[in-house]
Amino acid sequence: MKKKWQKLTVAVFASILVLIPISTIAVSYQLANILTQRPAEQRIGTPDVALLLNRPPQEVLEEYQLTDYQRLTLSTVDGFELAAMYFPSQNGAAVMVQHGYTDTLMHMIPITAMLVRHGYGVILTELRAHGDSEGNLISFGHYEMNDLDAAYHYLLTRNEVNPNQIGILGNSMGGSLAILYAAERNLNIKAVIAQSPYDSVDEAIGKILRKFAGLPNYPFGPMTVFFAERKLGSTNEQFAPINVIRKLSPRPVFIMMGGQDSFVNPDGGIRLFEAAGEPRRYWYDSALEHVAFSKQHPAEFETAITEFFDQYLLVKS
Repeated sequence: MKKKWQKLTVAVFASILVLIPISTIAVSYQLANILTQRPAEQRIGTPDVALLLNRPPQEVLEEYQLTDYQRLTLSTVDGFELAAMYFPSQNGAAVMVQHGYTDTLMHMIPITAMLVRHGYGVILTELRAHGDSEGNLISFGHYEMNDLDAAYHYLLTRNEVNPNQIGILGNSMGGSLAILYAAERNLNIKAVIAQSPYDSVDEAIGKILRKFAGLPNYPFGPMTVFFAERKLGSTNEQFAPINVIRKLSPRPVFIMMGGQDSFVNPDGGIRLFEAAGEPRRYWYDSALEHVAFSKQHPAEFETAITEFFDQYLLVKS
């Protein structure tokens, strides 16, 4: 009888050892699907002050006194139509303002209103697989570079915008895309601001798994990244801001990071800053959460952002 129990115990443990890797693979594959697939019916976005309790967009725009604007449909080179809004420039300069992962352009209305008050033109673009834009795939930079291109080329059609006075600002994934775009795709972007960017996709995915799924980064993080890379046809290394940020120099970059960030690794901010060339600027607040500078320190944020863009985007007399 004792031998039978021993055999049964061995069999059970052997089964567990087989099932654990299989279940890990299955969970990681499903997580990769969840992270990269965003059908229209799932686009609820994340809570943010800009949504103002889900009030109608027109009401939000009126509250922020944004009355002079155009709603746009931008077309990408790979055949997607994107929802966008443009606010005309009063000083010859314009800023591409980019939302974060699963957000919409409405999340960026407070920052847009701030820039508009200071005379800047702003183009807001909903990335593919976000908001009202076409597409279901979020690729963390592989295809989104085409989306940013569409916004940039629209700015070139505006007579009031000087093509030598265009900058970019992004929140979270939008900040990481801003770094990637200006470093790798468009050398004509004159200044970059990234609020709470991740330094690499695998770091971001590991943080997301811990926060929302309660799963450890290892083994789920690397395996989820592996399956995501297979789906996207690209590698994390190709679209890691940490690997390209130095290419921005001598163009300026301004990075903001909160020490309590639960969406991206706060250490990624200092790594990005240290990897960047001059001129560079870093604002760190150990008490702040994700993209909280504009909400927790609105006056200081406005001063820092506008002084940065004034210095590097406005034509000197």
